[in-house]
Amino acid sequence: MNKAIVFTVSVLFLLLRAQAIDLTFFTCSDTHYLQWASSNLNRTAIVDMMNALPGKKYPDAIGGGVVATPHGVIVPGDLIDGGQSPDSIVKPQWANWKADFGMNGADGRLKFPVYEGYGNHDLGGRVEKYIKERNLTRSNLVAISENGFHYAWEWDGIHFVECNLFPGHTREKGKGQPPLESLGFLRDELKKNVGESRKPVVMVHHYMPTDGWWSDEEKKAYFDVIKDYNIILITHGHQSRASITEWNGFTVLNNHYFLATGAFVVRISKDEKTEEHHLTIAQSLPSGEWGKLTLKKKIEFPKTK
Repeated sequence: MNKAIVFTVSVLFLLLRAQAIDLTFFTCSDTHYLQWASSNLNRTAIVDMMNALPGKKYPDAIGGGVVATPHGVIVPGDLIDGGQSPDSIVKPQWANWKADFGMNGADGRLKFPVYEGYGNHDLGGRVEKYIKERNLTRSNLVAISENGFHYAWEWDGIHFVECNLFPGHTREKGKGQPPLESLGFLRDELKKNVGESRKPVVMVHHYMPTDGWWSDEEKKAYFDVIKDYNIILITHGHQSRASITEWNGFTVLNNHYFLATGAFVVRISKDEKTEEHHLTIAQSLPSGEWGKLTLKKKIEFPKTK
């Protein structure tokens, strides 16, 4: 076959492949691991539930189909229960979380890579340090903050940013928990790696601006940074009841709380008939049954030139 024809066919194949996006990931939060392995058996059971999700039929309410193998699992905080406790408590709690979740899909019970951040229950210096160390070998990263805590990665043209506690600057001592310059990292990272491309972005952090952990100034500062980007989802934890809501026009998924909520399956896909892209969310309860929280929403996706 003529080399020019082979080249043209190859380019067309790559363009079609790029347009036919079909990305799946899982997200869960507030796992709150304890220091005794026997106390975490119900948590371990939910990890097994996530491992069994690929191949399962989606609920009819969101159009059917089957769950694909996820690119990874996002966990936005409160990995352990007592981050400010003595080492005799923190270290076994972290060891138990790590034994179940691992990192790369081959070093823990979970079969998929994990992308975690720290929440208020993790604060104390040690869990943050562990995450910072893990960031040095985490796959698919496109950026790590100067202080090493916050990071961004991409899956199939979708951009993800992990801001840990919440996207903010610093706080004076005694005035709440420090966000460790995550907002500055977010601002600069989006400008550099997303820019005006309209690339879909998923935001990840523990607190949500609808709760009382942010000042009004901090909420406004966060919105001002992300308002001109194509934010298709904000996923977080911490709040008392799992929900799918909106904040300033952005879709917001609250994962709280692992033992009651289970995990969410998130899919970003293209309908070949309508040429529309959709964000689909389905809740998988700890029992493995589908929960009531579902969403199917049309999203913007930049056209491949």
